[in-house]
Amino acid sequence: MDNYNPRNNNHNNKNHSNNNYNNNRNFNNKNNCGERNFSNGNGNGNGNGNFRNNYNNGNYRSNGNNNNYNKGGNFNNTNNHNSFGESRIRTYPTELNLATNYFRFSHLNSSRNCFYLYSFEIIDFPADSKKMRKLIYVSSRPQISKVLGKTIFNNTMLVSKTLLQNQEELFFTTKFNDVEYKIEIKFTRKIENDSFEALAIYKRFFNNLISHIDYIDMRRSFFDAKNACVMSDYNLDIWSGFAPTVSQLKIGILLNLNVTHKVIRYETALDLILSLKNSYHNKNDFVREVQSQMQNMSVITRYNGETNFIIDSICLDKSPRDTFQIRIRKGSGPLQKMTKKRLPASENFLNDTNINEQKNHQAKSGSGSKEIQEFEIRTYSYVEYYSQKYGKNVNPDQPLLKVINKKKENQEIFLIPELCYLTGLTESMRSNFNMMKDLNARTKGNPTEKLIETQGLISKILNTPGGKRAIEDWEITLEPEVMRLKGTRIDTGNVLMAQQKDNSGTRIKIDIDATPDLDRKIQNEMYSQPQLNNWVVKIDLKKFNSFFFLFFLKAR
Repeated sequence: MDNYNPRNNNHNNKNHSNNNYNNNRNFNNKNNCGERNFSNGNGNGNGNGNFRNNYNNGNYRSNGNNNNYNKGGNFNNTNNHNSFGESRIRTYPTELNLATNYFRFSHLNSSRNCFYLYSFEIIDFPADSKKMRKLIYVSSRPQISKVLGKTIFNNTMLVSKTLLQNQEELFFTTKFNDVEYKIEIKFTRKIENDSFEALAIYKRFFNNLISHIDYIDMRRSFFDAKNACVMSDYNLDIWSGFAPTVSQLKIGILLNLNVTHKVIRYETALDLILSLKNSYHNKNDFVREVQSQMQNMSVITRYNGETNFIIDSICLDKSPRDTFQIRIRKGSGPLQKMTKKRLPASENFLNDTNINEQKNHQAKSGSGSKEIQEFEIRTYSYVEYYSQKYGKNVNPDQPLLKVINKKKENQEIFLIPELCYLTGLTESMRSNFNMMKDLNARTKGNPTEKLIETQGLISKILNTPGGKRAIEDWEITLEPEVMRLKGTRIDTGNVLMAQQKDNSGTRIKIDIDATPDLDRKIQNEMYSQPQLNNWVVKIDLKKFNSFFFLFFLKAR
């Protein structure tokens, strides 16, 4: 394999003369050093150098002093000498067995490897509300499941793996909050297994699977907080997890699972706010900087079961002394301490918007709901709420962090900074060599370790009680083994750097395949390194409040 120079790519001239055809051919190669002259035909030719590319589908063979050109073949070179006088035997691509991080979806019943689409209509339904339609669907789901099995609801459509036999319509009657509704279901069409609509179904299925494992959802990645790796010397916790992607590829719909990690700092949002306040004595500068750093920051609240939030902004005009209203049952007494209980999204419907929609519809139909009338509104300060609900004594002299819950119609949530732990690494942490070395040792495993971890995650997902029920209901599963492919390994060759210091004239040569820390090795003097005469130095205005410096330096 040729030597590769990353900085100074010289074009080589190759002159090919063919006595039989009287034709000259010139080729350029960026990566090889030296000049090569070849003769074909009745004369003698000398080959000097290494080749990387096939030209014009030609076959070049260098054996001693006789070179033959045959169109439509491959390139072979059995006796090469590079421009530095080093001989090297050409190595050819080798076939490898590769393990990927992709997993296949499969159907439990091979004869039912497609889906069926049905329309879902509530007859004489006056309210145009997606939430109310979903609540009515939930109340009628036991009846629908007896005929269609597991169904996926999408406002006006249902998806099932069961095809109606000898009938295209179904009619149901259900009650929700003492109101009777009539439902009509019609068969629409078949959904093929490799279609774009099937991709959405597989995503829903996988989301259902991972909802049964106790992992923390952080920006579409999922982390195991219970088995955190503690780095007490650096005040960090490392959560291991995975980032899933369900994609439609040429060979079908596959699940891609990447092993990832999350750094949780012991530093709170309040610590960061106080640090910035001490650094910026000018109030306007402090407000600008704290808003800039807090926006879109990911934090963890430990008091409610390791929940992740993305900060929208910091409210410096609010404090834990402020009050808010909460809806609780009448006569329930003081707030009870929080016990985390995860409900399916389809059953978690007790919120103010749904209550109002139900009241409006019941007013039109003349019915009422005892459950709705049993709630009352109470007012609490944040200090009282966190003390009664979570047993936390909150410092009242701090601002609040605002979060926008997009899943609940942009509902505003306010958090206490001293209860929010920061995530990720700062620039000062990244510049700490020892810390990064220890961190990489825990997060950057070899391919075999990552393969074992990935397959272990799939096994854990599939073997939870809820996961087993989902597989049985959906009649879909994931293959526990990763996809395996045939690949080709190509010799990557060497990187040539500057000349060695022993005045021998030979250059430093780095074997790419045998060098794990290649990024550090190539930080030495380059193959060709021109002098830099002109420099521009920029100093950030945020660090220097009074001036913005711009220097132009010229070497003498």
